[in-house]
This record gives sequence, structure tokens and C-alpha cells, in this order.
Amino acid sequence: MPDGVEAARCSAGSEAWRSLQDMVVVRQERWNTWMVARVATLGHAYAAAGRTEQAHDILDRLLERSKQHYVPSYWIALVYTSMGKKDEAFA
Repeated sequence: MPDGVEAARCSAGSEAWRSLQDMVVVRQERWNTWMVARVATLGHAYAAAGRTEQAHDILDRLLERSKQHYVPSYWIALVYTSMGKKDEAFA
């Protein structure tokens, strides 16, 4: 199972990217702590790869989820810092 760093180092069509994206899409209806971590990892990978629009979409999903359910601030901060938004990460 790839992590976000491995996916970010690979081309967008690589197996690592597909695996991480598929995991998030397939399990998006079953949000739990593990799923939040995987969604945030995908956001981190997108940001690290310069895919800021996709990273921002992931961040929006996490923030929306946090309005009704617990989302550890670490995961939100991970995506923010990966996008270079350190002030928002600590807000």
C-alpha cells in the first residue's frame, strides 16, 4: 500500500497514485479515523506533486467533514503545510 510520499514521487498515472486514489474513492462512504488519514495523505501527495487544485479539493472535503464529525487537526494541518500554507495550518 503506497503512502503519499511514494505517490508524489511517481508520475500521475503510476500504480502508487492509482492505488491511493482508488482506496479513497472506494471507501469514501465509510469515513473513520483510518479513512481521514488516507484522504489527508492523498491531499498531501497532491500538494507535494504540485497538483494544488486536487489538494485544495481534498482539504475542502476534510474541512466539511470536520463540521459534523471529529477530524484530527493533524490531518488538516498536513494538507495545509503541504500546500505551503503554514499560517492556516496553525489557525
